[in-house]
Amino acid sequence: MKHLLVAFATLLTTLSFAQSKKFTFKLGSEYELPRKAEDLSFFGNDKDGIINMGLKKEELTILRFDPKTLEQSTEKKIELPEMTRNFNSETVVDFDANYYWLHSDWDKESETESLYYDKIDVTSGKITQSNKKLFDASKIAGKYLESTSRFMQLYFQKSAGKYDFNYDADHTKLLISYRLVPEEKNDKKNYDKIGFYVYDNKMNKLWNNEFTMPYTEQIMDNIDFSVDSKGNAYMLAKVYESEKRKEVDKETGAAGYHYEVLKFSKDSKKIINTTINIGDYFIRSASLIENSLHEMVIACTYGKKAKGGGTDGVFLSLMDQSGKINKYRNGFYEIKDIFLSANSSSTFLINR
Repeated sequence: MKHLLVAFATLLTTLSFAQSKKFTFKLGSEYELPRKAEDLSFFGNDKDGIINMGLKKEELTILRFDPKTLEQSTEKKIELPEMTRNFNSETVVDFDANYYWLHSDWDKESETESLYYDKIDVTSGKITQSNKKLFDASKIAGKYLESTSRFMQLYFQKSAGKYDFNYDADHTKLLISYRLVPEEKNDKKNYDKIGFYVYDNKMNKLWNNEFTMPYTEQIMDNIDFSVDSKGNAYMLAKVYESEKRKEVDKETGAAGYHYEVLKFSKDSKKIINTTINIGDYFIRSASLIENSLHEMVIACTYGKKAKGGGTDGVFLSLMDQSGKINKYRNGFYEIKDIFLSANSSSTFLINR
């Protein structure tokens, strides 16, 4: 859904549509990663070609393709040291053709989470920097993966999906965020602690901090994260008006929740939080991202009625550095009007 909202925001704020526009594409030959290999990442450029990385046990595979012919040009295999039981591959970061493979580990004895990177030369097929530690943290909440060995009938369970990775519009800042395991098991008593680490395009740390959220877990849902070109971190949250978590207030018929943007900055423990106001409408989904003008764009789909869950339009707003949120132009754009404008031969009315 985030990608859909970003597409709408892009359409409404930056693109020109003409009905006569055409494009061509080319399909390459089918190929396969090694059997049972995990598909890690797919990226590339004109210099290094199109790259697909895969992981199989203690072996990293790098497949490269010619960007013009789409034919496979090389296949490199990197032997890796034996992995621990709690090893997790997280993501591959591409900073201007500098490639960093991020992976994590959990030390049960010391109860420490650690995140590392390996810098990879995709041309030579070698790791040029190995196991560079980014940071340690106490136990991080994640999703549990379960598996069973069919030979020994052993049951395994490990946590994954512990980190969120987001970039600014220029792709020169990386935000790594995580949620610590709750101190209280009761959602009505627990206040989430969220950690933020911001890095530049050389993987140098700019700042980090852990923040206690202003609402309990029972009331607040963490929806989205983002970072701007100045290195400020942001979080989009859905906040219910009561612990009953009702989508609609039965007495007033209004939404039983609202959305807020929380801003986090270097050298400050203060959280700037601002409410998104869309009047009497109901937010169905929301996303937050920096645009090419370095403005924070808040994109929401909304419905005019509480029941049915249908989407009637998109609401767009911009957030300035002080945390103030203003509507982008008209603010509200109905779905039918968006597609009518997109299908016309004239330029869309709200291009910047």
